[in-house]
Amino acid sequence: MKRHPVLIGLSRDHHKALVTAQYIKKGAPTFRGMPVSLDGKLEYTVHFYKDHLVDHFRKEEEILFRVVQRVDPAIGEFIDELINEHLAIKMLIQKMEERDDPENVLNDLGFLLEAHIRKEERVFFQQVQETLTEADFGEIARLMKSQ
Repeated sequence: MKRHPVLIGLSRDHHKALVTAQYIKKGAPTFRGMPVSLDGKLEYTVHFYKDHLVDHFRKEEEILFRVVQRVDPAIGEFIDELINEHLAIKMLIQKMEERDDPENVLNDLGFLLEAHIRKEERVFFQQVQETLTEADFGEIARLMKSQ
């Protein structure tokens, strides 16, 4: 299913995060222009989280999830699951900053991030597009512009 224009920005963020997820897994090939050392990968990943994912998660949680849940309260448990995954990602980033088993934490983060994004893209966004009206998408667009 083609993405609704309001979701395209979030999908583009997901693509960038998928590249990062693949890059930080154990045994991943080198990615052009990205650090190859463990320290370099740690630094890159922490910066990527702070520079991109924090704002992305905020938009999802404060805007998209709230509108969707208001329109379809039955989706609440699924949204709670997505929010819990956001928290798990944040906790892994904190472990990375503490240098607590960094290679395994990077690998775990890579797999979690990939699974989370695929769930949002393949399941959640599909459901959103089947449930929300153009007026709902208009509200989301207005809220995202004002932030």
